[in-house]
Amino acid sequence: MRIVGLDPAFANFGMVSGSLLRLRTDKWAITINTMLLLQTEKLSGKKSSMRVSSDVLRRAQEIHTGLHEFLEEHRPELVFAEVPSGAQSAAAGQALGVAVGVLGSIRVPLIEVTPMEVKRLFTARRESIPKEHITAWAIKHWPDAPWLKTHGKLVKKNEHLADACATIQAGVGTDTFKQLLAMRGLNEIPLSRDDRSAPRRQPVDGVPMVNLSVAQRTNQVTRRKVLEDLG
Repeated sequence: MRIVGLDPAFANFGMVSGSLLRLRTDKWAITINTMLLLQTEKLSGKKSSMRVSSDVLRRAQEIHTGLHEFLEEHRPELVFAEVPSGAQSAAAGQALGVAVGVLGSIRVPLIEVTPMEVKRLFTARRESIPKEHITAWAIKHWPDAPWLKTHGKLVKKNEHLADACATIQAGVGTDTFKQLLAMRGLNEIPLSRDDRSAPRRQPVDGVPMVNLSVAQRTNQVTRRKVLEDLG
């Protein structure tokens, strides 16, 4: 199953694409193939004649265009997105509105993931999780993914891409995801359309990987039918 994970934000919008492979009931292998950090810059201010509202609109359009170009390129069958909630200022509220509005424009089935659901991947306590912790976890799980680098070194902005990866990991554990599979009759999904060539597959919860060649032969008839149903 082709998937996309999103970490929506006004300045740094993280997007990753890959695929899901069922290993056994409630166990999934997540592949991350592509990463993109969509950045928008504030141009209005004391040294600019641009209206603040015009600047916000410009940035919103850039995010909308960039997101839909990414979706068109990777054509996911399912999108996982951390949906932000709450704002401590008018500017934060404006950014929140843009992020939610852009997510609302997606016409692919979308699994909403809350910040708390992502947090539960790392702790059951109420304390916040350092961004560096999430980034280190994601890089460990998907070391071959195309992480951002400068002069060969990983950069801090990878935290937004790591959040997008964590959103997928948290999303496959949600009731919404399980219900969607049941509604579409996909509780026994065989191999993903892209699995034969996807090199970066990470088992979820440490479940050993299946032999893809054997599974591919065993599920060939079922695989064709599912792919036909998915269009």
